[in-house]
Amino acid sequence: MNKTASAAHSISLFSKLSLLLLLSISTLSLLAAGLIYRSTLASHDSQASESMMHLKNAFYLQLNRSDKELHKKARMLHSKPERVAQALLPNSRIFSNVDSFALLTLDGKINNSIQYSNSTLEPATQTLRWAATRIAETVQPVSNVSCNKQCMQSVFSPVADTDSLININRDMGELLREFQAITGAELLLFSEPSPTAEHYRFYTNPLNRQLQKHYADLSNYVASIVEANKGATDWAASSENLALPLGEQYFQVSIFPLNTAQGLHGVLIADTSELHHHSAQTFKYLLFGVALQIIVTLGILFYVLRPPLQRVEALTNILKLLPQREHEQAAKALFELKRKTLFQDEVDDLRDTMSLVNQSLQTLDSMLEKNRTTLRNKVSDLSAANQFTDTLLNNSPLVIIVHDAKGFIHKINALGQRLTGIGELDGSVNINNYLPQSSTGWKLAKELTPLLLGETQQMQTETPLLGVDQTFRTHLWVHSQTQFSGQDMFLSVGMDISERVEAQESINWLGQHDRITGLLNRNTFIERAADYIQRHQHIQKLQLLMLDIDDFAAFNDNHGFEKGDRLLGIISEQLSNILPLGTLISRTGAGEFLALIHDPDIEDELLSSLTQLQLPNNNETIRCNLTGVIDEYKADIGLIEEWLSNLTSIMSWAKLKNRGKLYRINDEDQGSDHRKQRYQIRDELLKALEDNRLILFFQPIYDIGKQRVSHCECLVRMRDEHGQYVPPNKFLPVAAEFGMLPQIDFAILEMAMIQLRAWQEQGIKTGISINLTAPTMEQSDFQDRLLSLIQQTQVNPEKLIFEIVETDTIENLNAAKKLLQVFKDIGAKIAFDDFGVGFTSFEYVRELPVDFIKIDQSFVRFIQDREEDQKLVKSIVEMSHSLGKKVIAEGVENREAMMILSDLGVEYLQGYYLSRPMPADNVNLNLKI
Repeated sequence: MNKTASAAHSISLFSKLSLLLLLSISTLSLLAAGLIYRSTLASHDSQASESMMHLKNAFYLQLNRSDKELHKKARMLHSKPERVAQALLPNSRIFSNVDSFALLTLDGKINNSIQYSNSTLEPATQTLRWAATRIAETVQPVSNVSCNKQCMQSVFSPVADTDSLININRDMGELLREFQAITGAELLLFSEPSPTAEHYRFYTNPLNRQLQKHYADLSNYVASIVEANKGATDWAASSENLALPLGEQYFQVSIFPLNTAQGLHGVLIADTSELHHHSAQTFKYLLFGVALQIIVTLGILFYVLRPPLQRVEALTNILKLLPQREHEQAAKALFELKRKTLFQDEVDDLRDTMSLVNQSLQTLDSMLEKNRTTLRNKVSDLSAANQFTDTLLNNSPLVIIVHDAKGFIHKINALGQRLTGIGELDGSVNINNYLPQSSTGWKLAKELTPLLLGETQQMQTETPLLGVDQTFRTHLWVHSQTQFSGQDMFLSVGMDISERVEAQESINWLGQHDRITGLLNRNTFIERAADYIQRHQHIQKLQLLMLDIDDFAAFNDNHGFEKGDRLLGIISEQLSNILPLGTLISRTGAGEFLALIHDPDIEDELLSSLTQLQLPNNNETIRCNLTGVIDEYKADIGLIEEWLSNLTSIMSWAKLKNRGKLYRINDEDQGSDHRKQRYQIRDELLKALEDNRLILFFQPIYDIGKQRVSHCECLVRMRDEHGQYVPPNKFLPVAAEFGMLPQIDFAILEMAMIQLRAWQEQGIKTGISINLTAPTMEQSDFQDRLLSLIQQTQVNPEKLIFEIVETDTIENLNAAKKLLQVFKDIGAKIAFDDFGVGFTSFEYVRELPVDFIKIDQSFVRFIQDREEDQKLVKSIVEMSHSLGKKVIAEGVENREAMMILSDLGVEYLQGYYLSRPMPADNVNLNLKI
């Protein structure tokens, strides 16, 4: 049934090849026939055009000869005025082949005229005036062809020593009949509408009967051509060699002007029916040739292709026997399909190859059976593998223990025995005895309960192992279930990580201290200072000293970072040597140091010596100044962060007014209204954090290429206790001053991810862009808290963009690279915010793994009016693209700016023109522009 259906819907290879070759040959034959026919038509057209050109030249030659004859007669009268009167006599024999003669005044009026042989030829008044005017201008005879009831060839000439003009006229009809008799072609005179004739008309009648029969059609046709060419500068391009079918005959028509003043045209008509008949015959012969070629081709195809393709079909049927292992039947069929003795081809090669393949498959089947027998015999050899396994376990650098749920050890490798001192296993050795005392209370098996219940396939723990020397060495354990002696057991594989733990402790020390000076870093200083104040404030006077190197950046530029590091080391040594023992000392910034001093007797003069330093440099000494600020602790100061914030503010003043000296803060510095206001805002911000009165507004970021909102930037807003919004530029600077930015950033992170999860649950694919500040990212637990938030909210990290602000405060480039790589590893994107404001941003673009460059709105807001801003933005875009970064432009406030940014290659737009920041429920995520 299937075979029949398959055959019914299949087309044989012979049919496919025949159809393909037929189509190819037919197409080529038709193309060749078309080219031949086109060439024939072009040849005929060329012949017709050449013939018409000769006919026109013949007419002009005949017309010119007649014109010369009339001029000759006019010259006879010009030189002999007495003969003019004789020419006006009725039976005058002065002229032959002349139809009329007239004597004119100089202004073209007829004084006297005569017609010979009953002729009625007389030029029109318009022609007479034209002739008089031309003769007056040139004082030379003139001639033309004109029509006035009849068409005539006229000559006008002045008479010597008189005020008269003579006019000689000859009928054009005789000239045209003579032309037709010589050439066989018709030449008709056709006139445009004029004051004497309101319509287009022929002044001469055709002699050809077919033309006479279709006289009206011919007249309309010529009139349409003449009308279409009015005002044309090139008659030859539009009115020559026109094909005109009339009845069963074909004519070639050429229209040319004879008298433009009167609108008189010559119409040259030649019979080209014979050429058209020849073209039609050529077309028939070509079609017959194509058909004959196709028939012959089909015959050849059938004779040449049919036999080998039948052999291919037979081989196909034989090939179906091979998967069924019917090798004997296949060999018989191949033998019956014999090779051709003459003209062997690829089909014969295929037949031989299939024969070899069949023999090879038959041999392989025989070998397969033998291999099965061999495999059965080798199964018994697997016992040797157990010995290999034991060898592998005993030479492993890992501790490998097999134990049951109660902790009794059933197998332990050699390394485990050496570390623990365990000898022969008698079933009483328990792994819990080799774990720390704090762990034996709960037993290891309790921790491995998820494995026992099948909730997980593998578990990992970090637990010390008691050694034979009674010391614990930390091991990283991987636990899994296994079968041992037919029972369910736990397989615990441990790697000694004691050295790594020690290294981690060293890293932790580095995380608390400055790498260059070995002093405490800022975060550790703040943490320990609170306890330090608590311990000393009631016993002794406490003072906080802040020192900052003057022009430290310029020092590094002039002398190099190596000498800058030496300077930092000298300052740290001076502080440790001069300040009392037990002073809490820290390096808190690039060139900033803090010291919390508990000695009440230390003198300002000694502290002032710290502001003047000398750095030996080869044969010279480099002088360096520091500005110092010192303040005494008071009970109303509050948190250490507040104290540092106050000293930082006064340090800025001291840099301007007391540079390079030590300044002791007095009561007036402590009590300004501005300071009180900052403390009030700080308190309001702390209360807002407790009451969850920080909320997020969202502003769309529009993807120009995809024509949709790709992300929304979340912007924090604060509501006061009365429900009124406090602008961010009022509370964020205070938050930065009092070290509260990490609290705000973590609150924003949590709210943003909760909103992103809500969008995900609604099927909304829009992502969220979150601003992060340097103090937040420098928190020791930042990475853990970020990953924990992502895990808790189950958001897709690929929908997150972290905007890095205050890039100039990230002091350690390598640390920043490692932190931002965490974002990349979880799939999040990174954007540099406010790009272009500071020169340091260029270094971070090159070194850090950012995805987006966000151009600061100061370059965007007036871009439509400032050509300089356009050039700057273009440079930023080109630089970003060369580094593989995409560009976001913020601050787009009108359509003109949007169009300019799009033309400059910016991929993303953000600003009030698209949407103002709004609460999540009000933001338009389906925005289109």
